[in-house]
Amino acid sequence: MENLSCVIVSLLFIGLGSIVKTQGGDAIVYKGKTLVMEGDPFEISCKVTMFDLIKWQLNGRTIVPDNRNNYSLTQTNVDGVITSTLSVPSAQSFHSGTYKCNSLHGANHQLFVLSGDIAPNYDFGTYKVLEPKQPLVLQCNVTGTEQKYTLKWFKEDKPIVVDEKEKRIQIKDDERKLVIEKPGEDDIANYTCRVNHSSFNASSVDLNATITVVGRPTLRMPSTMNLVEGEKLILNCTVNGKPIPEVVWKFGNISINETSGRYKLMEGNGVPNAILSIDEVIMDDRGLYTCFAQNVANSTETSTYVRVKDKLAALWPFLGICAEVFVLCSIILIYEKKHNKAELEESDTDQSPEQKNTPDHGKDSDVRQRK
Repeated sequence: MENLSCVIVSLLFIGLGSIVKTQGGDAIVYKGKTLVMEGDPFEISCKVTMFDLIKWQLNGRTIVPDNRNNYSLTQTNVDGVITSTLSVPSAQSFHSGTYKCNSLHGANHQLFVLSGDIAPNYDFGTYKVLEPKQPLVLQCNVTGTEQKYTLKWFKEDKPIVVDEKEKRIQIKDDERKLVIEKPGEDDIANYTCRVNHSSFNASSVDLNATITVVGRPTLRMPSTMNLVEGEKLILNCTVNGKPIPEVVWKFGNISINETSGRYKLMEGNGVPNAILSIDEVIMDDRGLYTCFAQNVANSTETSTYVRVKDKLAALWPFLGICAEVFVLCSIILIYEKKHNKAELEESDTDQSPEQKNTPDHGKDSDVRQRK
């Protein structure tokens, strides 16, 4: 009699639960992922009334949580609505199948555990370096899966559309490659390769990897610069590269990474600290100024040698020329004076015997004697 009473009470509870569901229009509601990669965690929850018996099953077999299957169960009751959650920290292939939390109802939850791995051709970390004048080749190799799949490429989460006429961008499905000919700065971005298993919903992404393409920093500055003491020094280090490089200056043993004292750092072409200035240069500012730039792709440097001249530097050559002219003129005057004096003395010496032998000189003598 006691057993019969228990059976009757149980049937009454089940019937009452069915009546409550029928009147309220409620049914068992499952929530959770349908596609899970092997090794990833997952949860499946179901909501039932307080009159439903919760008994989790996988493919018709009762689930008994233990260390081998890694299942764990939690349960909450809010206003007569019970939520039971089945959790697994690391999905394995044997976790795939049809799940039910109550065998008396037809509702169930399907879970597929997918195996496989995707290996992009990173240069380091998750980065691919864009090399100048070389094609950009991105590749995603898929391993460890026997299921059929398709590989799709995205740039900044937007599907890449191949222009058959231009052919600058090519997708090689058989090699799992994305090739960009003559890449430029606009091609520096985040690229994603996504794997869709064809046996499931095509819109369900079950495997993906992101490749961040970066550009090496490049610098340009004049090799030398000439200034006069008191003038303003402006050194513009033209920096290119993505992500934007970090710029640091060095003068001798002094590192300059922020505005300090006489040194002022300003933004140039969108790059912080790309311009170094000094309002009034002095003789001690002469020397080699080096611009360092670094991002995740690489680091590089370039230098300018600054020459500072004295304020009177332009006057010294003029004074030197004047001194040279004065000395030259003095030498010429002295030479001319000595030369003229020598000619006069020589002229007087040469004329005395000639005057004795001339006829006129004899006549003059006769005239003086007659007188």
